[in-house]
Amino acid sequence: MRALQYRLLSIRQKREKAVVQLYKEGKTYRDISKIAKISVRDIKPVLLKYGADNLSEYADIGHGYEDAAAILPNSTKAYKLFSEGKSPLQVSIDLNLRASEVKTLYREHWELLKMHSLARLYDEIGDQGVSDLLQLHESCKAQQVSNDQIIQYLAIYGNDLPMIKRQYDVVDSRLQGLISQKYTI
Repeated sequence: MRALQYRLLSIRQKREKAVVQLYKEGKTYRDISKIAKISVRDIKPVLLKYGADNLSEYADIGHGYEDAAAILPNSTKAYKLFSEGKSPLQVSIDLNLRASEVKTLYREHWELLKMHSLARLYDEIGDQGVSDLLQLHESCKAQQVSNDQIIQYLAIYGNDLPMIKRQYDVVDSRLQGLISQKYTI
């Protein structure tokens, strides 16, 4: 049974390598399908699996097809795409990966860039917390309040914020009352 599995795996690998080679030669999907005896819909996943779109980079430096395929696992391709500014959604689409795989690769990318604190922060606050932080950042930017000012305000007034909010609500309520009296007179 194991010998049969090995032989089938070997046949599939040879067929996949043929697909990549034919693609590199400039053959159309239809031609590749006929020559390699593979469905047209199965060609793109094979090309993505072996990084055929990136093989030209390695051909220029003297590596053969086998070397290029061996050094381009999905993780490497994903890290490269993240470094180019692609979003996790774009990476998922480009590499035909599931969201959970891309999320793991994205976290690994952060860690490789020594963004451990960002990864820990994300673990702590999650998606909603990130959305809240982005909203806070945009609000501060619109009000032209710097990060240093926010940190300074929190250091000075942080413990008093609930009391300040209550006082603000009281003053605002009184102001609304005065405004309504003005227009009723």
